Amino acid sequence: MNFWGKGEMSNSALTKQKIRLPMIMMCMYFLAVPLSIINLPGGFSLLKATSVGLAAVMIPLLFVGDNEIKLNGMHLAWTAYLIYSFSTMFLKRDDIAIDTFRGFLEVSALAILVSCRVYNQREKRWIYNSWILVGLIMVVLMTFTSGGYSNHEGRETIVLLGNNEDPNQINGYFLLPIIICIDRVIDSREKNKSRIVYVALIIAMLYCVVKSGSRGGLAAVMVTVLVYSVIAVKGLKNRVITAVVITLTALLLFVFIIPHLPQSLLERFDLNRIVEDRATNRFDIWLALINDLKSNIGSFTWGKGFYSTAPTIIDAGLENTVAHNHIIQVLYDQGIVGCVLFLIMIVTGGVRMLKKNSVITVALLGIMSLGMSITMYAYYKIFWNILIMTSLNFEE
Repeated sequence: MNFWGKGEMSNSALTKQKIRLPMIMMCMYFLAVPLSIINLPGGFSLLKATSVGLAAVMIPLLFVGDNEIKLNGMHLAWTAYLIYSFSTMFLKRDDIAIDTFRGFLEVSALAILVSCRVYNQREKRWIYNSWILVGLIMVVLMTFTSGGYSNHEGRETIVLLGNNEDPNQINGYFLLPIIICIDRVIDSREKNKSRIVYVALIIAMLYCVVKSGSRGGLAAVMVTVLVYSVIAVKGLKNRVITAVVITLTALLLFVFIIPHLPQSLLERFDLNRIVEDRATNRFDIWLALINDLKSNIGSFTWGKGFYSTAPTIIDAGLENTVAHNHIIQVLYDQGIVGCVLFLIMIVTGGVRMLKKNSVITVALLGIMSLGMSITMYAYYKIFWNILIMTSLNFEE
């Protein structure tokens, strides 16, 4: 993959293209997502404040300046799923269902607002750069956050201003940055010094994934890298370079870094341990929810409403309230109809980016594999940000 315009535009021509304010605002939003646990005075989160500022700037700019507005198939698929999600409010209208739909409505409006524009190749480069910065920010936060880490079996997560991030969710932030960095390493236009920086950042991000202790997160990274090497890397030379980069990175990680991690953390990744604790009771949660749906054809078809999983899980004697699998969560909450519409949205976004922006498709597959162990409603912004990426329009 060539981030400099797929060979259609020289570096000098690329630098003549404009960097416009809407792109800058979108990148600022992406960069604010890792800091979403920070609360501002008045009960506003830093991310919410950034979102409001983004909307305040982007809406007027739709009507002024040099804008090309373009809707695509992803907008149609997203809107169809949004409309059906609204209809499920008639099934369940408590506070958590209302808050969940409101969050989804907000992220949907933001997605269409930023993705209905057409971005030039230089802006595309900087959008990808912002994702690399997201990875760097996460590495810095996991290394230097004040207050240290919250530990459970040696697991580490971000603790910032008294708030902490779920260690299972942290890994989603690294998927697209890791793939972009690998892609930059094999890009013949990149300088050797830049390649060294990218490799170092890849190792740092992988180390953060491992020390989070998330088995689903590590599996998602492995799936992402594997899929990238299969569908995104073209040509024998690039495949060889990719294999060398992945092998050397793995050797450095497993020989010099992982041995120094706590034994209790390393034991979490043992296959026997996973079978013994049934993936932290996730298997039991999934079976309880699926068996309940099988007993009611109406619920299987239309769902029971947002976050309706809690009573069934508690009745099964399990200490949780969500499915810890987003496909099962959507199936239970929105039925087979909602689940199909959700999957259509995912497939539409992945397919439209596959040919010319395959790193986005790969990251989407990676985040979906992570979603097999967590629930990813609108509060988990990194998932929806990757979906936003699948919605973007770029100049050819």
